Amino acid sequence: MVFKTGAVVGFFVLALGLAEFYGVAMPLSWVVTGVLASGLLAIAAPPVPGGSLTCYTVLLAQLGIPDGAIGLAVAGNVLLDFFMTSCGISCLQSELMLSANKLGMLDRERLEKE
Repeated sequence: MVFKTGAVVGFFVLALGLAEFYGVAMPLSWVVTGVLASGLLAIAAPPVPGGSLTCYTVLLAQLGIPDGAIGLAVAGNVLLDFFMTSCGISCLQSELMLSANKLGMLDRERLEKE
């Protein structure tokens, strides 16, 4: 499973905001490209603090957003990283519970009791 769902949303929301700020047209093809690029970059982002910063140059170039937006992307990442990390951790915990249940390792009685 991929635990980067928050990163995909964060990348795309940031791209939408920057495109609006810089007046970039957003037809359907742009949206599809943005979602696909955000998904691939979320998977490729290094799993270190600030690792997603390396992906913004690729994302902005793919979507035709000017290079000057990188500074705003870095600033926006500070706020969006809280959401992206919490979403990723929540997905990870959910996946662990589902996997434990599937393997018969989950004590359902104890969980329902507490």
